[in-house]
Amino acid sequence: MIFGPRKDGPGISASMTGALNIILDRLTRMRLAADPADVMIEPDVSQIGLLEFDRADELIALGGQAAERALPLIEKLADALD
Repeated sequence: MIFGPRKDGPGISASMTGALNIILDRLTRMRLAADPADVMIEPDVSQIGLLEFDRADELIALGGQAAERALPLIEKLADALD
């Protein structure tokens, strides 16, 4: 079958999701280069796909843990402003 599913590579949805991830990553990098953040909180969400909305609770928890780890640096920067 000429138009059947490919057995040797990713499907169209995986390809489109990957392309969107690349675009979003590059846009984020450009914006941060133009206006760097004082503190960057980066939870490791690499194991969660772009369309896995059902895992929101897990994402929120990962964000909270990353914020807790960044808190000493945030407090240090806030103290420096006083």
